[in-house]
Amino acid sequence: MIEDLKGIKKEIISITILCCMIPMVAYAAPYRPAFIEDLSTVERLDESLSLGDKVIDLSISYQTSNGQIPSALYKSHSPENIKGWIQHSWPVFKSFLAQYDMPTADCRRNYNLNMFVVTPTIMDDRDRFEEAPWSTDVIRGKNDRIYGYYTATKEIKNNSTILVTDWVGHRENVILVHEMTHYWYDRMCLRPHWKGSPEHFARTFQAYYEVRAP
Repeated sequence: MIEDLKGIKKEIISITILCCMIPMVAYAAPYRPAFIEDLSTVERLDESLSLGDKVIDLSISYQTSNGQIPSALYKSHSPENIKGWIQHSWPVFKSFLAQYDMPTADCRRNYNLNMFVVTPTIMDDRDRFEEAPWSTDVIRGKNDRIYGYYTATKEIKNNSTILVTDWVGHRENVILVHEMTHYWYDRMCLRPHWKGSPEHFARTFQAYYEVRAP
């Protein structure tokens, strides 16, 4: 009887340890590059987004203030809006690739995407992005403003990051789709198939997309 109780006790301890370990694995926060690692963020989406013939391992996180997501960020870039923009842009992007006789096959497997929606103040903080190679990865305006940002986060394998915000008076879907173009460019290894820079590629598709966007 004593031996049975010891066995039961060991099982209880094992189950307790296992239960404590599972959340640590299941709720690991998305990787944040160094230039936003100081921000407080909360993840609101973590799913495999199906595009029919493609799947994106997508997470969407929001900057928080006093534990709350600024309402403007969530209103302009809700998970539903972001997923809709990605899903709508994918067939348009395939049509663009076909026009230039470019491949649509992945060359990088399990290439995830962590998206962070931050405030305009963060995107306007040039010192924050001083060490980032933003000169070829951003949309520039007349005031050299960073409208969106993509990085392949080369320090982490199979990881990529996009930053967007709610710029008033600008089409958020177009900015996000521009940054998604950088993601596809890396995921499909399109560099050998395009004579210009990655930014030139993204701008060319942006112009193609804008006349077809809803």
